[in-house]
Parts: sequence; C-alpha cells; structure tokens
Amino acid sequence: MMPGLFLLMLFVLCLGVLLAGAWAAVVYTSLSGGRKKCMSALLELQSELEARYGMLPELVEAARVYMRHERAALDAVLSATSVASSALKRLRESPLAPGSFELVLQAEEVLDGGVMKFFAISEAYPEMKADPKVRQLVQLFLGKEARVQDRRAAYNQEVDEYNKGRMAFPAVHLARLLGSGEAVRFDKAPAAEAKG
Repeated sequence: MMPGLFLLMLFVLCLGVLLAGAWAAVVYTSLSGGRKKCMSALLELQSELEARYGMLPELVEAARVYMRHERAALDAVLSATSVASSALKRLRESPLAPGSFELVLQAEEVLDGGVMKFFAISEAYPEMKADPKVRQLVQLFLGKEARVQDRRAAYNQEVDEYNKGRMAFPAVHLARLLGSGEAVRFDKAPAAEAKG
C-alpha cells in the first residue's frame, strides 16, 4: 500500500473519531442540560406544593368553627395533606427512587378530591364565607393554587422538551447508551383520568 494513501485513510479515520466524539459531547451536554432544567422546574413546583400544603391546615381549622358537622370531610383534607406532604418529602430526598413520583401524583389526586369536596360543602355555610379571616385564607389558597398550576405547566413543558430531544435521532442512541431515561410529567394519575 502506498504511504500517502495510508496516511489519508488514517487522517479520515481520526477525523471521523473526532467528529463522533464531538457529536457525543454535544448530545450529552444537551441531555444533561435538559435534565437539569427539568430538575430545576421540579424544585420550583415542589416549593409551591409545600407552601400549599402548609396553608391547608390553617384554612381547615378556620372553617372548622363553622363546619362542626363536617368533621369527616375536614379530617379527610388534613389526612390527605399529610400523605401528600410525606410523598413530596420522599420525592425531594430521592427523586430517582422507583415509584416516588407516582406516590406524589396519587397523593395529589386524593388531596385535590378532598379540597374540591371541602369547597363544595363550604357553599352551604354562608356565614363562614362571610368571615373575613376565612375569605382571606381562601384567597391566599386560590392564589397559591394558581402558582402551583403555573409551576406544573412550566415543569411539564421542560419535561416535554427534554423527552423530545432525548428521542430525536441520532440522540436516542446515545441516550440509551448513557441510561438517560424518560422524564415523568406531573399530570393526573392515569386512573383518575380514566374516571374523569
């Protein structure tokens, strides 16, 4: 073989390896950046959820004065708040633990049902709705609910962008090789969606 041809082949091979390495580095950086954006958005959502959980006991206790005959509904909200708070704490401590995200989603479904029932029952208590403290707590809670929904939407958008980039060709091959799994959306639990 001629030395010039050998050197040309060696140069082309080295160039190919360098280009493949550069491509892998760009894809890895993109995947890593997308995952970090998802985690950042999740932390913001968790912060809003924790604040929401902290507001519910005060609201329930203020309503308890008027809703003495609705003890089961009020206790259900407090219990669901406690379960959701525990599930969120587990997720914060171990975000990659199997099932921890699903536990939060399920706890959120139960809590949302309890809160909706609480507000539906509260319609029968006009004197409670007229109480300035209760009205203020309800307004604060509804504002927090809106911020939770905004953070949830922002998180889901980051997840969608990450998952789309992760599944694009040829990044999908490197994602599999690196074990870069699919990010989970913060949506209703599948069982609840089937009912609704």
